[in-house]
This record gives sequence, structure tokens and C-alpha cells, in this order.
Amino acid sequence: MPDIFETNALAYEDAKRTVAEFEDTTIADDFKIRAVERLIKTDPIAALYDALDAADLASHEAGPGFLDQLETFCKLATNVTIDWDVKSETNRILRFLISVASDLYYDARVAPPETGINPARYRRPLERLANEIWSNELLFAHRLQDASDFKIAFSANCQSSDGSWPILYTYKADGGIDTTSPLIAPRQTKTEAQRLANAANRCLKLTAPQVAAIINGETQTSEAA
Repeated sequence: MPDIFETNALAYEDAKRTVAEFEDTTIADDFKIRAVERLIKTDPIAALYDALDAADLASHEAGPGFLDQLETFCKLATNVTIDWDVKSETNRILRFLISVASDLYYDARVAPPETGINPARYRRPLERLANEIWSNELLFAHRLQDASDFKIAFSANCQSSDGSWPILYTYKADGGIDTTSPLIAPRQTKTEAQRLANAANRCLKLTAPQVAAIINGETQTSEAA
């Protein structure tokens, strides 16, 4: 499957920027609602995927962030309109994400505090879609890890002179440096680059704190968890 996020990447980035600018401001709720509606209309798959991605990243941290992000994912899913009779790749993925959201937030709210919600419920859908969309890139991520003596982590680089956003892999321990690989092509926007970087880290079984530790230079050998 080609990268389904490429077609509307620039318009989606602009819509996402507007949503972020309105967040935590005193602007009328109508403007915020319209901004979110525009985001969903521009690329509903990206909006749902990014919200679920954010929930997974927040699940590794203490506090209410996980449930807040999961609620955002579920609310976005209720606002996606699709023709259930039309068979297309886009509708197939949207139906899948909506089905994931249908009872996930409710289950998270009523799950016993001592057990919480099974991470597989929200992580495996991300892994499944990532394997479909970026099969080559994730294979390259594994190869780059296999060639390193240290655990590596991926992140979005600064925008390059040609306007694209390279994806870095790095280990900072013992003088390790940030490196770009020709095996993983740059993306059009920072959101695209970070989305793929998150997927690569997830396929290497890295949590958000582990990624931060690797990027910040804490030594972890390739055998480390």
C-alpha cells in the first residue's frame, strides 16, 4: 500500500496548525468546532490515526493524558462520515478505526484501576496499519537496528533546505550522532515525518520514555529492553 497520508499532507498540516492555535484560547467554541471539522474533512484517516497514536504515546506517562487523548480519538471517530456501501481502501481503513473507537473509551473508563485497559487494544491497530502503509520503511528500521550495537530511536529532523522533513535515527550514547538514512525517504511535513518515526519506534518495541532516553544519550545496548 502506498503512503496514504501523502496526498493531503500539506492541507492536513495547515488544518492541524489551526486546531493547535485555537486550543486553550478564549476564541468562541464555534471556531474550534469548525477547525476540528475541517481537520477531519481534510484527512479523516490521518486525524484518527494521529489521535490514537497520541493516546499510545501518552499511555507510558502518569496522569490523565492517556484517557484525554483516547477520548479525543473516540470523539473524532463519531464525527467521521463515510458511505458504508462504498468499497474503497479509504473506507476500509476508516471502518476499521471507527470500530476500534466504538467501545474503547467506554472500556477504558470502566476498567478496574489496578488493571486498566489492555494496551493491545489501542497499540495493535496502530501496528497493523503501520505495517500496511510503511512496510518497507519499517523493514529498514529493523535493519538499521540490527546493524547497531546500541538501541536506536527515530525522530523528525528539522526542515531541510529543499523543504522536506528528514527522519533521523540516533543513539547519543558514547558519542553517537543523529543520522539520516537514504533507506527512509524524507516527508513533506513534520507531522508526516514524526508519524513515521513514531511507527518505527513502536515496531522496535520502544516506549516514549525509552525513545527520549536514547535521544538524550542514555546508554542502552541493542539487547536492552
